[in-house]
Amino acid sequence: MPKYRITAPDGQTYEVTGEGTEQEALAHFQSQYQQPKQRFPRDPAVTAKAMAERPDLFDPNYQYSPTEGMSGAERFDAGVGKSFVDTARGLRQLVSKGDMVSIATGDNQRIQREIDESAARDAPLMSTGAGITGNIAGQIAQFAAPSGAVARAPTLLGNMGRSAAMGAGLANTQPVATGQSRAVNTALGAAGGAAGEVLAAGLGKLATAAGSKIDPAVKALAERARKLGIPLRAEQISGSRALAGVSASLDTVPLSGRDASRNAQRMGFNRAVSRTLGEDSPNLAVAVKQAQSRLGNVYDDVLKNNPVKVDTAFMDDLTEVLQAARNELTDAQFSVIQRQADNIMGKAAGDQIEGQAAYNIKKMLDRIGKSSDTSLAANATDLKNALMAALDRSLPEAVGKQFATARQQYRNLMTIRKLVKAGAEGNVSPAALGNVKNLSPDLKEIADIGAQFLKEPFGNSGTANRLIGAGAVGSLGTGLLVEPITTAAVGSGVLAAGRGANAALNSKIFQEYLMNGNPALKYLLPSARRALPAAGTALAVAGQ
Repeated sequence: MPKYRITAPDGQTYEVTGEGTEQEALAHFQSQYQQPKQRFPRDPAVTAKAMAERPDLFDPNYQYSPTEGMSGAERFDAGVGKSFVDTARGLRQLVSKGDMVSIATGDNQRIQREIDESAARDAPLMSTGAGITGNIAGQIAQFAAPSGAVARAPTLLGNMGRSAAMGAGLANTQPVATGQSRAVNTALGAAGGAAGEVLAAGLGKLATAAGSKIDPAVKALAERARKLGIPLRAEQISGSRALAGVSASLDTVPLSGRDASRNAQRMGFNRAVSRTLGEDSPNLAVAVKQAQSRLGNVYDDVLKNNPVKVDTAFMDDLTEVLQAARNELTDAQFSVIQRQADNIMGKAAGDQIEGQAAYNIKKMLDRIGKSSDTSLAANATDLKNALMAALDRSLPEAVGKQFATARQQYRNLMTIRKLVKAGAEGNVSPAALGNVKNLSPDLKEIADIGAQFLKEPFGNSGTANRLIGAGAVGSLGTGLLVEPITTAAVGSGVLAAGRGANAALNSKIFQEYLMNGNPALKYLLPSARRALPAAGTALAVAGQ
């Protein structure tokens, strides 16, 4: 039987088999052939524009999607609505499985067909990001509503069990299409709920960092150190052994910046101490000399120009001190106090005492006040306080404030002068300052900072570090001769890692995180504890 090959107007080639001539075969083909419908006008310009705008429409495998033309918000809303409809449909299916009437009437089979058809119809929506996100959001809302009424457990395992039970319950109510399993859905929902709870717990740890373990008093002291200009490091604030180990290892890495950090801390500590003397210097030997000169001028100026008034209040205080001393002390002890009181009154010319003379008596009473005889020392201190109170009342208000500050600075000066180490750097050891008793409040605060954070001595000369660095440089030089490319790469990596680690330990952002966690994550944490278990359930079921 003859075969004829015919080319149609659309370019397709067909084979025609049958009796007859070629002209008869062509005539028969033409009577049967139908021109394909055009999706777009034949105008080439219109067709080209359409192809540029929607090339997918010209794909032979193109299939229409009901989500075409929908915005992302509309797809999201549709996904949310689907989640609630699915739960209602799933509950209906669950009930029909055990309902004998539904089984007898075939209603359960009709429900199954509806679920299968819905799954096929909704597949394009659930293949979009906005659609699946909306569906998960809807399930989160369904999960979170009842979970708010169930108290959280005190442990992670308890909360995992709570979320697993709720996840299993929600998953159990979802419609089961042909080929799926309700038991598998339930198991996945339980696993997803528990996994979401673990993620929420991890987020909680990330939000609070080590801050929950750092004592509030330590945090407050760290804040004071910052305000005083004493730079701290992450391992000092957190007390973390791991971070301390990283910091110690940096001493073996040349050019890590560890020595520079140590020196900056030393200078900040010294400068804070110097401010208690009225100075502002990282070298306390220099600060002590400058304070001695400046405070000496302040004392001379105030005492030369401001005599002490012997007023009624002073006489009453003097009488009270002497009466108390007479009652408490032995005759020998009392004679010491009586002699100083007579000395005060002997210096009085009329109703006042020359300021310098009063201050000389004050210094004598200071020495007696440091006596090992505690009873005598206490009464000498009372007499001194009465004298200095009279001096304060005698000074104009502005001068009185200036002199009170100078006296406090002078007291600090007497303490620091004994602690300054010999040498050009003029350091004071935090440990040495911490061992001094009866410090003024401002020095006591700095001593507390040193005792808490600055436990490494400032006297590190860097000799060991330089020897280690020299050894490392020697090894690096040998390596460059033997294997230059590999050695250079490894050496550069070590140096970069060292500097990066040192910068991280010095970072104020990192330190703030260690002390207080992440405020944004803390704010989101309550919502995350509700949403993550629900999201885990929804994703687990959606992924079946």
